[in-house]
Amino acid sequence: RAVSVGTLGPSVPGTRSLLALLSAQLPPTRACLRYNHQLLYSAPHLLRPYIAVIPREDILDAALSVSEHLAQANIIRRPRLTRSERVRRVNAILQFLGLTHIASRRVGEMNARTISDGERPRLNLGLGLAGIADVFLLDEPISGLSTSDAKLVMQTMLNMSRDKMVIATMHRPSTAILNQFQKVLVLDHGGQMAYWGDV
Repeated sequence: RAVSVGTLGPSVPGTRSLLALLSAQLPPTRACLRYNHQLLYSAPHLLRPYIAVIPREDILDAALSVSEHLAQANIIRRPRLTRSERVRRVNAILQFLGLTHIASRRVGEMNARTISDGERPRLNLGLGLAGIADVFLLDEPISGLSTSDAKLVMQTMLNMSRDKMVIATMHRPSTAILNQFQKVLVLDHGGQMAYWGDV
């Protein structure tokens, strides 16, 4: 079911542990996790392609252009596509992300970036969109961004949540940002659930 969830907690380890559990990287000590009625840990290698993890840290190559990043992600995640199908898919993702105007621009080094701080997380989201994932787990996708950049990233995430499940950890989000999620999960100390429900 398509939904967007904002996850808040007092400590980074609690929210990061949750993402590790949901992505089958960390087995649960109690209870069980299911993806489409199948135990997440019964065959994680079969289910992981349907779960995209977008880390807070950049996973971009400074030497590649924006479109080259998406083309490479498509080659890796959808190797059976023909070249023309891959080009169409890359163009569709660029348009969805609002990055068509910088498609040929190289990403650049940390101190000599050629794409903005708001464009980088959207490109990271695009790498996940290149695959077959239905669930997107994002670790602080708007941390350190300006208000205008954060709005663009949030809009992209909300557009994705129309037919995907988007779960994002947030560190002190504004009320305006939080109100854009359909649901909110609040973790207390020790990773205990303090609240789950409507914003």
